[in-house]
Amino acid sequence: MDPNQKKILGIIGAVFGVIVVALAVLLFRQCSATEEAAAGRDEASQSLENCYRVNPYPNTANLKIRQADAKAYADWADRALATLTKSANVLKFRADETPSQFLDRLNSGVRRLNGRQQAEQLALYGINAATLGKRSEGGEAAVTDYSFGRYVTQGEMPAAANVPRLAEQFAAIDFVCTLLYDKGALYISDVTREAFDEVKQEEPAKNTRANRRRRNAREDEKAKAAAAAPGVPELLVKDGVRREIYTIRFQARYRTLVDVLNTLATTTDVFFVIDDISVTSPMDIRARVADRVKKREAALRTARMRAERRGEKVEAEQPDTNEGLFAGATPAERLVSDPDPERSSPLDITLKFEIWTAPAPEVPEAASAAPEAAEGTQEGV
Repeated sequence: MDPNQKKILGIIGAVFGVIVVALAVLLFRQCSATEEAAAGRDEASQSLENCYRVNPYPNTANLKIRQADAKAYADWADRALATLTKSANVLKFRADETPSQFLDRLNSGVRRLNGRQQAEQLALYGINAATLGKRSEGGEAAVTDYSFGRYVTQGEMPAAANVPRLAEQFAAIDFVCTLLYDKGALYISDVTREAFDEVKQEEPAKNTRANRRRRNAREDEKAKAAAAAPGVPELLVKDGVRREIYTIRFQARYRTLVDVLNTLATTTDVFFVIDDISVTSPMDIRARVADRVKKREAALRTARMRAERRGEKVEAEQPDTNEGLFAGATPAERLVSDPDPERSSPLDITLKFEIWTAPAPEVPEAASAAPEAAEGTQEGV
């Protein structure tokens, strides 16, 4: 064999040897990676099998959290129901009155409120009479029926089925109106409530069997509608929760409105919801500006005439502008609005609010203990 051929054959053999060694190294590494991947796969499979073998429900941690949430919600609901129950206790209305008893108490309460109203008006008569509401021709203060005119002025006897809710409504109106007068309200001009007791006149129909069925069905629907509390969730209706909406329009100063709202929010146990407050001022700003301008012009003319009489030099009249007319005037002469809101003119305020109530929960233990005590007394006798 030629030496050159031997040399070339040796080089080729060396190259193939290097390639075989490199492939062997790569194969060894790949086998190690395969073993590691197989081990990871087996570990993941074992973890999945362990997870599937364990019963996931109930999870102890989640169960504790849900139980704590349920207890917190139950406590909150109990506190809310207790607050609504306090509302009925504070209002102090009787649901077992007869129509005549309720009518007597209603007339007495309206006379008492109107008596306070007239006293407040007469105390301020001649000072703020224009802002205290309409007055009758005889000069006496106009009375308010507090949304019970059909029973107070017309003398209508309420239906026995409507007395409990009427008593609750009047108790709420009496409570708020008394609070307004206690805080310094000058006049209550209008009170509105949900007039559920209005009766619509229906056309006379023939007394046939079909008409009687339809009439009975309508009466049943009216009874169900009257029993349902409007705007109250169904779950609360089952607990006897009621919501009544009222609107009271009155005249008072700013401080009275602030005191009433703070009292309702902090110091009373009645569950109030303020829906809307409308405040308007009876002051006519344009008329007051015109009056200030007239007074300023009269004062300047008087000062000019006095200066001419004394022989002093009188300056030419300044242009009729606010800056020239009120130049050098005191702040009190330039101020149009009332500087002190507590002593300013009474405001015309309309307050719309809700009162939520719930009956007190029954106590079966006390009710059952009373008969047992009575039986024991009889046996002892």
